[in-house]
Amino acid sequence: MHRLRFSTVVAFPLVMLVLVISAPLSAAEVPPDLTEAYADMEAWLGRYPQGPGWHRYLHTEQLRAEMAKGEAADREQVAAILAKFRSGAKGLDDHHFVNVAKALARWHDEHLLPPADELVELARADSETFIEMDADDVATAKQTLASATDTLGSWLDRYGDNGARWKRFLNFSDLEAQLAASEPDLAVLEGVARQFTSDTNGLEMPKYLAVRDALRVYLDTHQVAHNPTIKQQVQQQTKVLTRLLEKPTGELTVREREAIGQRLAFFERMGQSPTLVRAVRRHHSHVNFAGYVTEDVVAAAGYRDVDRSQEGIRDSVLGTSLIIDAKTKAEVTADVVPNEERAAFQLLLTGVVRTDAVGFNRGVTIYSTGRSTISGRKMFFLDENGLSTEPATARARTNNHIDGISAKRRFVERIAWRKASKQKCAADRIGARKTARRVRADMDDEATDRLADAKRKYDDGFRDPLVRRAAFPEVMKFRSTDEVLQLELLQASRKQLGAPQTMPALEVSNDIGMRMHQSLINNLAASLYAERTLTSEEVEKESENSPLMRRFKEKQRAKREAAGEADDELDKPWAITFAKRPITVEFFDGQVKLTIRGTRFEGDGPVNERDMSIWVVYKFELGDNQGLKLALQEWDVVPTEVETGGRIEFADEPLRQKLKKRFAEIFKDVELDPLELPGEFKKAGQFAYTQVQSEEGWFSLGLDRIPGSGAIKDRVAKAKAVSLDADDSPSAAIVETGEATAGPSASRR
Repeated sequence: MHRLRFSTVVAFPLVMLVLVISAPLSAAEVPPDLTEAYADMEAWLGRYPQGPGWHRYLHTEQLRAEMAKGEAADREQVAAILAKFRSGAKGLDDHHFVNVAKALARWHDEHLLPPADELVELARADSETFIEMDADDVATAKQTLASATDTLGSWLDRYGDNGARWKRFLNFSDLEAQLAASEPDLAVLEGVARQFTSDTNGLEMPKYLAVRDALRVYLDTHQVAHNPTIKQQVQQQTKVLTRLLEKPTGELTVREREAIGQRLAFFERMGQSPTLVRAVRRHHSHVNFAGYVTEDVVAAAGYRDVDRSQEGIRDSVLGTSLIIDAKTKAEVTADVVPNEERAAFQLLLTGVVRTDAVGFNRGVTIYSTGRSTISGRKMFFLDENGLSTEPATARARTNNHIDGISAKRRFVERIAWRKASKQKCAADRIGARKTARRVRADMDDEATDRLADAKRKYDDGFRDPLVRRAAFPEVMKFRSTDEVLQLELLQASRKQLGAPQTMPALEVSNDIGMRMHQSLINNLAASLYAERTLTSEEVEKESENSPLMRRFKEKQRAKREAAGEADDELDKPWAITFAKRPITVEFFDGQVKLTIRGTRFEGDGPVNERDMSIWVVYKFELGDNQGLKLALQEWDVVPTEVETGGRIEFADEPLRQKLKKRFAEIFKDVELDPLELPGEFKKAGQFAYTQVQSEEGWFSLGLDRIPGSGAIKDRVAKAKAVSLDADDSPSAAIVETGEATAGPSASRR
């Protein structure tokens, strides 16, 4: 089982981000990507007998009619058709359907949704409407679930005992029994659904996700079709949402925004008010993280010297068998490449290969030396799927010199010299081609190993835990310019909202910069920890897996030992079961308030089941050591109802004092050392915290490299030139291998 590390959540977004700008459309147009995607899908369906069935299911005739209207299209119709494309029916994961769904969603959201000042009117109108679901809708959802279940079951059966253990864990027999029943037991299916959403390594695989999502759709569709009060529930919740939307956005409290998000999720699950749901999200849920790293930092991570010797290389050129000793001296640098679709950077290799060769051809021995000037490029891309690459390209200029020729007879040597002189240009071209091919192969081989390691870290530490918990960012956009890699995130699940307003502009003024809204941490914590139990053993294990946390704990322990403070409370085992709102932060006036809410507390005595909140306020200060200091301001432990106007009762004191004793060992000033990035980025050295800001829910950081603290070299300008040495003679051969590096429109992996 892998848990998402908080340090990973914070560190990963510091690496990149994107901004996609769409041009406005005239009233008679739809986006070209929608037109192209639809035409591609229509041509594809036309080749198969199942095509007419898919056209009926997806209401493509109505879609064509709405597309013909341009911006006068009926947004409710478009939203209903979009819901069909996203219904999860088996087969809709094919890229032909997915491309239409993505383009249709962009058209709907960017050009058909009502403006913010019409949301209240739209909500009032929707309070009087209800989208019915009947037996056919339930049957379709059941069929999709049954198909996904059969696929998963057959796949698990191929793995013997391990597959059987997975089936027992997932209560697979209960799922199959309910699918076989004429009327399902929804409580049993809800229990199965909980197993499929547990944080268990492996459940992020597509076959499990297909069952998880289809099961949720089936449960919700069945409820709408068979619950006699669901219409009244939907109408009541729509009226509540209307009252919330009547308040100006800036006056909504955190809890009111949470209430809006919960109602949007309810409407989505019940298949109601699709346009209202999307419109509210568009106007009330904005990007809540932006970050960048500059090209200098990327260059530091990519820089390295190459000094390699190879002996006994066997080759053949123009019928001459060769034994070659080669010495390569080169340097690898990196620079950022502009790309609007994903972040892009390239590794650039420049250097020289010197060779000593002995050749054998029909009793003649040839002694030669050579010099090849080499250059190579390897493109890398960052997007929501992680790191990917394109084949390397390489270029070489070779100039060989024959030092001597020996043979048993002198006239044979003279003939060999004349022949070698005539073949020199051809031999140089062949040598350059082979040298470039080896450079390209070496760059590709090295990248393969690094990509595998990067993918493992990204999947295990970031993507997979979030996918399992249905908490992967709603938006993850990447972009690169000449100077920076950028990342934008919207961290919000179906029942959550992002930032309440558009993020203030993030100017590139540091080596590393970021701006984050408190909703990112609050949303992520709710998705990962709501109503879950966390033990001290799990925290300790997680800390050991994180170098950053290990250093922090060692420093804090050393400070306590120097002050003569005991660690008795920290060493005792404990466990906390979190509330539905488990952890929240508030950024304000240069400070942060952290609140931890629990419903069950274990350790050091009897188990206590009481809703309690532990809160602490820190002030951000730039440290004297170029680090960041969190200066403790105040903290307390109170019953959770105190947050909403309740009072502390006498019966609360034993648990309050117990928790205060434990957290008194934790809540102290926190001093962070200058930042040291992990992996290849460690070569950049340490980064000083030079800017920190916390106000109105936003937190911003700026970090700059401490001069002389790392191995960074000013090689970017030289790397961009990537020119071959001009010292070689005009007769030297120049050969390039590999395809030209693709630009922003290149196909993705």
